[in-house]
Amino acid sequence: MRLRSADRGFTLVELVAVLVVLGIIAAVASFRFAGGRGAVAVGPEADVLVSRLRLAQTLAMTRGARHCLNLTAGAHRITHTNCGTNAALPAGDVNPLSFDASVTATWTNLPSALVSFDTLGRPATDAAGTLLAATATITLSGPDGATTTVTIAPQTGRAVRP
Repeated sequence: MRLRSADRGFTLVELVAVLVVLGIIAAVASFRFAGGRGAVAVGPEADVLVSRLRLAQTLAMTRGARHCLNLTAGAHRITHTNCGTNAALPAGDVNPLSFDASVTATWTNLPSALVSFDTLGRPATDAAGTLLAATATITLSGPDGATTTVTIAPQTGRAVRP
């Protein structure tokens, strides 16, 4: 039985398409596993920040005293009353908590680099209790330029990662 010339192999277009698909897969895999950690590191750090903001708010409401989340470019810590003394946290929680070494934080509408919560859970921009007038934004940046934001609503103190 004799094969026709069209049945003997792959066309050049088919070979190029396969090589393109393999190249895309290799690029994605190398980014994920060979150090392209910016996008991977920033998301979980933002989730931790949101949970710490919610914890500070909950502590303020349940303990009946102002609690704050103090921010620096590389860490955050929960403090109480005057926003200077570390708060006692539930077992297993670390205070202060550093961001991943490759992640930095910047913020807007938080001139004192802290968010304090009163006993009603309302957010303020300082230890004296000046209520947050506009949405506050904390931006986390990774080494490859990946960023994510955490916003804090002015009336409710609701912290979310959009």
